Amino acid sequence: MKSKTRTNRITTGAAFAAALLLCSCNPGPKYVKPPAQAPAAFKEAPPQEYKEGVGWKIAEPGDDRIRGNWWEVYNDPQLNALEEQVKISNQTVVQAEANFRSARTAVSTARANLFPTLTASASYTNSKFSQTARTTSVVPSAAGVTATTGTTTGSGATSTTNGVAGLGTTGVVNTFSLPLDLSYTIDFWHKVRNTIAANTYTAQANAADVATALLTTRAELAQDYFQVRALDAQRVILRDTLENYRRAVELTQ
Repeated sequence: MKSKTRTNRITTGAAFAAALLLCSCNPGPKYVKPPAQAPAAFKEAPPQEYKEGVGWKIAEPGDDRIRGNWWEVYNDPQLNALEEQVKISNQTVVQAEANFRSARTAVSTARANLFPTLTASASYTNSKFSQTARTTSVVPSAAGVTATTGTTTGSGATSTTNGVAGLGTTGVVNTFSLPLDLSYTIDFWHKVRNTIAANTYTAQANAADVATALLTTRAELAQDYFQVRALDAQRVILRDTLENYRRAVELTQ
């Protein structure tokens, strides 16, 4: 008898340990960037006058920093006005921003799966019976709870009736129904959390695409603007040169 009790305890403990192990399983572990193998020295010999650390500065990459309104350093009001229109008028930037908003919505949608979902659908039915109708009765709907693997759902409904008609009479039946459904998915295998992480990374990539599109478009706009201004200056020079040639011809006549 004692041996059987001990066996039951061992079985129960093993089952409990297995349940804890399943809850802690995560098939999508956090990504860790592998270390880069840097060479100890370069094959080219440094010059004789080279002294380590003299005149050199450690690189500080700033690709992820916000550039700000860098075009304002040129102090050109017309260029400033054109650059401000890029964010709302350029279709490439607008599309990149739309992709970012869509990815951010996907993150919110995936995060909502961590919480229970409650849905309700109320209904009302009005029935009228004639004098030739037989007596009728309405049975309230029953409530039930069902369970599935990883998901628990429940439903319930209530209904009320009044004015049931009898034989040879005229009556009205009013039926009210309010079913409730509750569902919750237990994230055993971290499917929901991994989906949230994947959507978050996608949103971050789309945000970088927006910044890249803005920087590229604004830089191209500034370049084209200065080229147009240079052509305008050349046109003025050509016009003045032509005027000087005309005056020179008049003086020699």
